[in-house]
Parts: sequence; structure tokens; C-alpha cells
Amino acid sequence: MATVIQLGQGTAARIRAAMLGHPTEGLRIARQAYRIREADSDELALVSVNEQSWWVAQRVSDRLTVWAHPGEDEAHEGFERLAGTGGWREAGVELAG
Repeated sequence: MATVIQLGQGTAARIRAAMLGHPTEGLRIARQAYRIREADSDELALVSVNEQSWWVAQRVSDRLTVWAHPGEDEAHEGFERLAGTGGWREAGVELAG
């Protein structure tokens, strides 16, 4: 079961930087998806934190929501659930939804 977490100061900016492809110490984007909505876009990322913790981060407009997962498998499942909600594209492949 995922838990929405409170981010420490600067963590949201670090996640966003990693989602944009900037090297960010301690964070690795394992998977990423995008969707275009009218004049805006949303991002979804599977984030490995120091290869020990797993988060799923979703940016919709200017809002970032992060869910912590107890393990890598659960995080991948959470990413798949969100990506299946419609219009998401991952690595050039349109996901169900």
C-alpha cells in the first residue's frame, strides 16, 4: 500500500530536476511517462531513492504528488496503475487507458 508523503525542503525541486533529466544525487528515475492535456503536460515517474526507497511522483500542472511504496515491485505496480488512467506515453509506447 502506498503512502502520500510530506517532502523535506528542496526535495520537490530535486525530484523535478531528476524528472527533467538533470543528474540528482541520490535520485534515479527508473521509468517515466508523459501525457499532453490541451496547453499543458503531466509527468509520471518511478523514482529510486538511494536504491533503497521507491516513490511514484506525479506532476500535474504545478502540483507534485509523491507516493512512497514499501518495495520496488509495489512501486512498479503503483506506476502501472497510474499510467493506466489514460493518455500516458512511456518510451514511445502508448499505455492503456
